[in-house]
This record gives sequence, C-alpha cells and structure tokens, in this order.
Amino acid sequence: EVKEAGLVPALSSLCLEAFYGGMSPLDYLNPIGGVQRMLLLQQVERDLASRIAMYQRRDKHGVASGLCLSAVHPPSGELQGFVDVSLTLYDEKTNRFDVGGGPGTRAFEEETVRRPYLANLCVSPRYQRKGVARKLIAAVEEAVVSFSREKEAQG
Repeated sequence: EVKEAGLVPALSSLCLEAFYGGMSPLDYLNPIGGVQRMLLLQQVERDLASRIAMYQRRDKHGVASGLCLSAVHPPSGELQGFVDVSLTLYDEKTNRFDVGGGPGTRAFEEETVRRPYLANLCVSPRYQRKGVARKLIAAVEEAVVSFSREKEAQG
C-alpha cells in the first residue's frame, strides 16, 4: 500500500527523469520547454495517483487489481526505480489488451480475462545498468504468481 504523501510526486519525477532525461542548465533558458515539462509532470502525477488508488482497492474476493513496487537504495533511502503492473482486461479472441476501455466495460464477455499488464518500469539514470530493473521485474513476476494463487483460491 502507498501511504506516504510524497511518494506520487517522487515516482512522477523519477518517471519523467527516466523517460525524458533530467534538466540541464540550458533548459532553464527555455520557458516554453519548462512549461511543457511542468504540464507533463502534472499529467504523470494524475495518472500515477489514479493507478495507485485503483491498486489499493480490492474486488469482492479481496484481490487487488494491480500493484506498484519501488526500489530504494538501503543506506540513503533514495528512490532507485519503480514498476507498476495491473491486472488488465485481455481479449483472448483477438489477443489484445483492453487498456483504454476502462474497468468493467467488457469484463463479462466470455473471451475476456484479466492478465498482467506492465504499465511503467522506471529506473533513475544514476542506477541504470546496475540490475535494479531486473530485480523489479523479478518482484513483479513473484507478485503476479501470488495474484494467480489468490484467484485460484476464489473458485
């Protein structure tokens, strides 16, 4: 569960840095670029906040619809990276995820099941190429197996 108030902004900043790079001194001379980056950061924060809120809710059987895992450098407490994965609707007939349809739109169709969908995998540039992503993926794989076990226990 995500309980720290500052976690969503920290994850969002990390996401922006990992995907778009950090700010250089010359970037501060471009006010339009700065506004674009601020707007992008706000959008990423809204998206992550809504995902994390969704992951904290459980279905009627107590199963979460996803999770967000973070890697933290033990001595410093610095955020190294994070990954979020959801159990998203998947149409077995067309072999496609129904990401944009929203929850519940096709959940009761016979060929639709829930499958893990990796939405974000971000690693701080300072920690890239040091095995952080590999460890995050291993943790996600373990969690997805536990999702499957919870689902099997339901019925």
